[in-house]
Amino acid sequence: MLVSGQHKRINDVFFKLDALFQRVIDDHMHPGRSKDQRDITELMLDVMH
Repeated sequence: MLVSGQHKRINDVFFKLDALFQRVIDDHMHPGRSKDQRDITELMLDVMH
């Protein structure tokens, strides 16, 4: 069982990370972004392969 307050902190961190990752994905998918420069999403995918 989580100590009082830990559950809220875990949720807060989850939502902050979720917002960060959503922003990264949105930036990558944005139709107006420059295709000349690679973004962090492309770099992370390259690291995986």
